[in-house]
Amino acid sequence: MNLRVRAVTGAGMALLLAAGCARAPLRIPKAEIARLRAEPEIRVVRYAPATITVQTRGGDAARQFGLLGLGVGQSVDQGIRSKLMNELGLQDPAPAVGDRLAAAFTADLGLTNLRPIEQPAPSDDLDELRRRFGGGGALDVKTLVWWLAYDASATDAYRLLYAARARLVRLEGAAVIWEATCDRPVGDSPTAKPDELTANGGALLKQRAAESVDWCARRLLRELRGR
Repeated sequence: MNLRVRAVTGAGMALLLAAGCARAPLRIPKAEIARLRAEPEIRVVRYAPATITVQTRGGDAARQFGLLGLGVGQSVDQGIRSKLMNELGLQDPAPAVGDRLAAAFTADLGLTNLRPIEQPAPSDDLDELRRRFGGGGALDVKTLVWWLAYDASATDAYRLLYAARARLVRLEGAAVIWEATCDRPVGDSPTAKPDELTANGGALLKQRAAESVDWCARRLLRELRGR
């Protein structure tokens, strides 16, 4: 999913999140768990880091986010994204969610053969993963939605929105053993002003990103544990 949207209302955002992420989770058969335990290794796969999409209300967005000297024709959204990703060091939450899941798979399912793969995979296509890694299993987490979006009911309030998909797959036969998504309701994500989010090296924005990791990981683990 490649989401690049400049103007979506709060209601439209909620519908898009639901359409893009809602999927019934699969339960893991005990026979599959036993089979995965016997594999030489299960790769914990990562993908190229996602960059945040900034949904601005328009107007003087550059000033709101503390950007000066934007050249003629330069995208304000691109300038804000660059500031958040490069200057403030904001990072795609997916790897941190994946680490939490990997620890749970070891503790809950006894999968002690997980091995992190640091080199990002070019695609999440199952046939591509099988061609790259051969047999065995793979656990992956991929960011679906990562937006800094304005609140339609306020003039200068923004909220961080995040959704991700997690899968446990058996590469032989390209079979999905377990899959679930985390998609926090839009209204549950707190808002803040741009200068509050970016102050002190983006401390509040990074805190909100960490909260996204925690919420997403807990949601996925509830799906895994059937709670």
